[in-house]
Amino acid sequence: LATKVKKGDRIGFDPRVTPVKEAERWRDAMAKAGAELVAVDKNPIDTIWTDQPGDPFSAVHVQPLKYAGEASAEKRVRVGEDIAARGAKAAVLNQLDSIAWLLNVRGGDTPATPLVQGFLILSADGHATWFVDKAKFTAGLDAHLGNGVTVRPIGAFADGLKELAGKAVTIEPETATAWIAETLTAAGATLVHGPDPSVLPK
Repeated sequence: LATKVKKGDRIGFDPRVTPVKEAERWRDAMAKAGAELVAVDKNPIDTIWTDQPGDPFSAVHVQPLKYAGEASAEKRVRVGEDIAARGAKAAVLNQLDSIAWLLNVRGGDTPATPLVQGFLILSADGHATWFVDKAKFTAGLDAHLGNGVTVRPIGAFADGLKELAGKAVTIEPETATAWIAETLTAAGATLVHGPDPSVLPK
């Protein structure tokens, strides 16, 4: 980028798919050439991709405790303690394997990998808000999640981030997208950079 752009160039990027650290690398490289990195509201590829397939839709089911090894509620409390130790009130998880592990659920939204499309906000007290398409739920999943997990539509994720206004929120800059970071910052949240808190216990 630093060798291809010219002074005064403005280069667009999609913040919804670009990790925080990657965007920072691009921004630094272009600054050396006097160029500017600009987040776009709509990816131009989506505009011209007229036969783009819809979102995946596969059943979500419980991962039995005999395979999970630990109840989701216990995992959430343990990970919540890590969040609190960082001086944060919540963590935003956007890695699907982390969410599946933390909630003890499995799906089929990703080929050959039993994951469920969605996002999750975990509070330091262990309560989780899962942004997911509830129409995918199989029988017994609501009972499995219990009162410790609030389920909201995936389209409400932006609102969920904005509701963290005034709070310290931990994100992993290598995987959390620039859009997540920008939305939190614009809402008045304080970002605490650190590893995904579920990775080590997982």
